Amino acid sequence: MKKWTFRFFSPGEAVEDDGQTFGLTASECYPLGNEKKILGEVFAGTYDEVLERLGQYAGAQGAGVSNAVILFRENKGNETFIQKFSGLFPGIGCAGGTAAHTDTHGPRVLPGDGDVAVMLVGQPSVVQSCNVHEKIGYADIECEQRYVGKIDGMRADEWFREKAQIYTDGKICYEQLTLSEDNGKNVHFTEKDGRLFANAALDTEKIQIRYVSRKDAQKTADRFANTDDTIVFGCAGVNTLLDRRVPLGEDSMIGFLFSEVVTLDRKPMFANLMLSKIVFRDENS
Repeated sequence: MKKWTFRFFSPGEAVEDDGQTFGLTASECYPLGNEKKILGEVFAGTYDEVLERLGQYAGAQGAGVSNAVILFRENKGNETFIQKFSGLFPGIGCAGGTAAHTDTHGPRVLPGDGDVAVMLVGQPSVVQSCNVHEKIGYADIECEQRYVGKIDGMRADEWFREKAQIYTDGKICYEQLTLSEDNGKNVHFTEKDGRLFANAALDTEKIQIRYVSRKDAQKTADRFANTDDTIVFGCAGVNTLLDRRVPLGEDSMIGFLFSEVVTLDRKPMFANLMLSKIVFRDENS
């Protein structure tokens, strides 16, 4: 293992792939230019390449890994990759997410600008995740290949329109009102091809309805992010609910991404509209 420099950077920012930098583009990040040295082993490239090398590492010298950070370039194949990673490193907590991009500047993940970059962290750390939304009930849904057709027997768009009259002053806001698996994993909906599309896989067995006011989103994010020696990975959708920047602890940073890697019930998962973080601990703490 060696020391890597972690950092967030903006889409279009000129960042050299120097073989020492581990990071990705964020829609917003602060403090600007902040960096953190982390001891770890990094694997980057295509999904297949990284999984093969991770498998070799797990078999030969997998001990000494405290947690992992997984950085995706795009929202394709993420769940399958995380599932396979978890099979190689069971019980290892994960944080991270998917690189942000704009219409003119694509996503970047360093090193390599491949499908994924994974760091096996070799120093004491703790991974935590946060759902800023509160459970307000349960729903039955009909979902096919992430397209949601009906919720509680109603067309999905009509269901959201009805709930918007109650919770968001008649304006549909997929960031404030969403659906979640029973373990607390959120998904974010977008309108695609005239239908509602879930941006993460959704287990349809038992679905929670979740809502958050802007005030409560700010309060929860403030509390979660404010720890020392921490990297916080937040959803860009959550960032739209915040009226100001969250307070950060000493030697900490935050970046807002286009999806998140969270750990729930000791299992890494791919999610939306959430926050995750890795907190680094002193060897003697």
